[in-house]
Parts: sequence; C-alpha cells; structure tokens
Amino acid sequence: MGLSIQSLRVFLSILEHGSLSAAGRELGMTQPAVSNHLHALEERFGVTLLVRGRRLQPTPAGECLAGHAQRVLDDLAILEAEVAR
Repeated sequence: MGLSIQSLRVFLSILEHGSLSAAGRELGMTQPAVSNHLHALEERFGVTLLVRGRRLQPTPAGECLAGHAQRVLDDLAILEAEVAR
C-alpha cells in the first residue's frame, strides 16, 4: 500500500480516537482496513508508529509523522480550495 493521503488520514484518526476500531467507525472503514493502512505506514518508514496499550499512543516516530501528516493534509485542503476558486 505504501504512503498515501488516505493512510495519513487514517493514522491521524487512530491518534484522535485512540483505537483502530474507533478510527474505523469514524472513517467508515473496517478495523482490518485501518490496520492495513497502519501496517503500510510502518513498513514504509521501517519503524513502529504506535505503542499498543489501553489507548494507542504515538512513538517518537509516530509523533513526527503526525505533525507532518497534519501539515500535508492542511496544505492539501488549501490547494483544493484555491483550485476550486
């Protein structure tokens, strides 16, 4: 699967909701689909992005990815708005 805008959205939703299942419900995806996106990101970067526990927490690499992912999605929203005008 690799790096995709959807995978970045999924990752941020996991962080926001604290679980794969909750992120899936929010995004209208199955838990396995959410897990596949997370796995693809971890494979792409070769690092663990989340610490599994009662609530999923980002590793330092996950925090780094989250910050960049949010900027990418914010820039994409600006791009879409500007092109639509």
